[in-house]
Amino acid sequence: MIPTIGINAFLDRQRDPNCGLTHWEFPDEELVQRAKSGWDKRRQGYRDGVVLIPVSPVGFKAGMRILHEGDELRGSYTARRPGELPRKFIGYASPGPIAEAKVEPRSVDLVLYSRDTLAEDQTVIVSDWDIIAVLGKFCSEGEEEPMDPGTLMANHFKDSGGTATGMTPEQFETALRRSYYYWRDKAQLG
Repeated sequence: MIPTIGINAFLDRQRDPNCGLTHWEFPDEELVQRAKSGWDKRRQGYRDGVVLIPVSPVGFKAGMRILHEGDELRGSYTARRPGELPRKFIGYASPGPIAEAKVEPRSVDLVLYSRDTLAEDQTVIVSDWDIIAVLGKFCSEGEEEPMDPGTLMANHFKDSGGTATGMTPEQFETALRRSYYYWRDKAQLG
């Protein structure tokens, strides 16, 4: 049985084609339908209550780039949404509009959190699961792209807006090492 699936308000930040994150170029209803159609292909996320659903990359634009020596980076210190503490962000300084620098990703995962997981931070949802992120990836479908180091640390250390990983110190070190080596030559557009 397919549970009810909604779109979390946290996903609002990804609707803007000029944000450095992956966005979609079709109605939200189709995003939810893709999640429902892929429910049987879901994989366990970084903890219980988090799942990843692979969907076709058609209609998505990823805001990520493989860096080359000499590329310029830009930093900011902003909250991801109202009520959260600001975080440091360093991204690729696109010479043109971000929307034009985005590319179709090789694969896409929808990240869904369960109602119980979101309730840990007093977030109330009406669906069984909410889509909280769209991850356009450079790796092939089925390959696990590690969470970027900053997000992994914010989650593990339960920083403002982070969701506890429940990892042991050894699991966290392994995940952080993998994350560091994967992301050291990649950046979000920004």
